[in-house]
Amino acid sequence: HILRWRIAVNVYRQALGEFALILITMIAIVVLPIETGVAIGIGLSLLHGIWGSTRTEPIELAQVPGTSVWWPPSSSPGDRHPGVLVVAFQAPLSFVNADRFKRGLSDLIDARSEGVKLVVLEASNIVEIDYTAAQALIDTIRHCRDKGAVFAIARMESL
Repeated sequence: HILRWRIAVNVYRQALGEFALILITMIAIVVLPIETGVAIGIGLSLLHGIWGSTRTEPIELAQVPGTSVWWPPSSSPGDRHPGVLVVAFQAPLSFVNADRFKRGLSDLIDARSEGVKLVVLEASNIVEIDYTAAQALIDTIRHCRDKGAVFAIARMESL
């Protein structure tokens, strides 16, 4: 089958932006020469990926009760430990999101009324760090030290 309707319906339900990419690419391939339509689809997909990387925010994690797993809190708040801040960043760190990373993490640290003694960056999704982002990371570590907190990196596997 050329058109996989079930997949299209699932994408529509779960990721409207990605569904729009599918729809625009499909229309471009039908209306324009196929090479042009495919090029438009590839270009839009790349822009979508870049946009996602630039909009990524640090996410505070909470410990799933009774486990060693840390997860973004949803309906249940999870366990938060006094003085401990565990944060994930779900994208490569680069010049396009370095400032957002630094400001977001600083805001999370500064928002804690009880004071933070340990900041853990869960880094399994940080598959790359460029120079600008490395400087932002250094600034973040300095900010932690200035606040009297230790900075640790967990699950950094790909650098």
